[in-house]
Amino acid sequence: MSSARTNVAEDTRAGASSAKPGQQDVQSVIDLYTQGRLAAAEIEALQLIEKFPSAYDVYNLLGIVRAGLEKTNDAVASYVQAITIKPDFAEAHNNLGAILKQLGLLDQAVESYRLALAAKPDFVQAHANLANALRELDKREEAALSYAQALRINPDFTDALSGFAGVLLHVHSVDTLINFKDLVARCFESSEIGDHLVRPVSNTILNLILREFRDTGAITSDDLAGLDPSTGGLLAAHLKSCRITDTDLELLLTGVRSRFLDLSEKGSNRALVKEPELRLLGALAYQGFINEHLWHITDDERSTLDALEARICKEIQDGVAPGEFDLFLLAAYRPLYAIKGIRCWSLEHHGKVDEGLAVFLKHVILEPERERQLGQQMERLTAIDDEISVAVRSQYEENPYPRWDNLVLGKTRSYTRQILKAIAPHQPTLEPASSNPNVLIAGCGTGKHPISSALGYQNCNILAVDLSRTSLAFAKRKAEDLKVPNIRFAQADILNLGELEESFDIIECGGVLHHMADPEAGLKILLERLKSGGYLRLGLYSELARQSVVKLRQLVSEKAFTPTLQGIREFRHYARESKNPDAIALQQANDFYCTSSIRDLIFHVQEHRFTALQLAGLLSNHKLEFLGFTIEDPLVKSGYLEVFPEDPECLNLENWHRYEQVNVNSFARMYQFWCRKSA
Repeated sequence: MSSARTNVAEDTRAGASSAKPGQQDVQSVIDLYTQGRLAAAEIEALQLIEKFPSAYDVYNLLGIVRAGLEKTNDAVASYVQAITIKPDFAEAHNNLGAILKQLGLLDQAVESYRLALAAKPDFVQAHANLANALRELDKREEAALSYAQALRINPDFTDALSGFAGVLLHVHSVDTLINFKDLVARCFESSEIGDHLVRPVSNTILNLILREFRDTGAITSDDLAGLDPSTGGLLAAHLKSCRITDTDLELLLTGVRSRFLDLSEKGSNRALVKEPELRLLGALAYQGFINEHLWHITDDERSTLDALEARICKEIQDGVAPGEFDLFLLAAYRPLYAIKGIRCWSLEHHGKVDEGLAVFLKHVILEPERERQLGQQMERLTAIDDEISVAVRSQYEENPYPRWDNLVLGKTRSYTRQILKAIAPHQPTLEPASSNPNVLIAGCGTGKHPISSALGYQNCNILAVDLSRTSLAFAKRKAEDLKVPNIRFAQADILNLGELEESFDIIECGGVLHHMADPEAGLKILLERLKSGGYLRLGLYSELARQSVVKLRQLVSEKAFTPTLQGIREFRHYARESKNPDAIALQQANDFYCTSSIRDLIFHVQEHRFTALQLAGLLSNHKLEFLGFTIEDPLVKSGYLEVFPEDPECLNLENWHRYEQVNVNSFARMYQFWCRKSA
């Protein structure tokens, strides 16, 4: 809307005449709107229209004001009047499209956006808005083209880049993908692209790479090093930025890694490695860190690696700096931080090596060392003495989950507005208990959740607790890197939070209670710390959605796969060779491609699951008002409403149970929902 306000002012300057209001008059309305004085802005705009009934730009401005006042029908009427006076008024068409989209009239919204672009082809916001509407209509390949057009006009439009990444998985035309190479590369380079978009971009990379070799046999390291520069750059960028999520490409790259290891045994031949190959090896080293060294290692490779590690450590002892090739190669297989000699050398000499190696060492040595120091200083709020809590803590100390890099943030809003946005279409009256809310994130893991909340809730103070000191240290480092000051991290067990004297306006506990021996006991403790009328967000596993996981957990138990790195590697090998449909399906999940992720999914020490009917009973038992599910995919709630139009607020849990029985993947990650404690 801000761009529309600017355009109104520009149009007025360009076409001022005795038949139109002066710039100062229009600016007065804009100023009132900017100050949040919407009622006064509406009155002043109406007064201008009374004097200048043909002032189409003021009608458009009036529509913006009325939209802010949530006078939806009046806003539509204002935009329509502006367009009636000036049919090629692009900004009014765009703003009308936004209102129509808000009302769920997607086809009409698309028409309005197209009319805006017909009048003004370089209208970047209209291109992005059109893409958003097409995406909701499930016309995702068309959406990708519109996002791409927006980015051609404004390369710095990060919302469009994020949207583009989100629809890539649905672009099936390889020729179209080839034309998107530059934008795909930017998805990896941008810090604005969240981890949840890794899979779409990953699949795009795979399609682009395999297209260049679809008429050939096996792909070698020479082939990969000699890829078309744009595709080769994409592969390296992908390996350095996010995990490989395709078994065929993983096996291919495991073979390439092995070829580099063979080369290392040939001594002087290492000096003959070309720059593209060294770049590829460096990218494989990053990939090893990202997937937590999950890829299979043969016994022969292990023996060669032992010799390589010993040689590097001997060079360091002799005062000789190890070479890039050797360090990257070892890091592609093993965590360098765990090797004392390399760790100590890196901490002392990282500032004296080439820039590319220095950046890598910062990532795999310096940052983990900083986390170790932060962990030693971590505050401890409660004892951790419950048997299951101790076991869960041990798992996450060994494999903190999830490791993450980028974070995409929404707008900063009051917490009641954030809740209303999350639970739409239900829009109850939510009274804020405080303008400076105290928030508890119970089970914060590696910090993505509390950092998002700290940056999303206005004027909040957050206490983020977790069982795992290692996870908390990662979280605290990320918070410091992102300069987020309003989070206090501490080690604690939810079961012992009754020892705290603090109470909270909001408590969020996602993916935690179902890992307790008694989830309801944990919920009871949380509610003791929640103020009357306070808001609680929970995340719990779905019984229906997790049936495949349940079968795989049973398989792990029957086959006695251990929750160690080697045991997880053996399970993955079994899954790839198996004809078990659940094991085959697992390979389509991101979690299959990272050690901590697959351990959390299949090897967790404790897991409970729920149905929507059980959620209803849980809420009733504890006198909690269900406010609505938080669901990322808009098609889930729209699909529910098609089946149950008599429940326009999407609150009937019995209906949701029936819907989920047919649509079992609706809550594939978990049930996530808001509720309110009775006053």
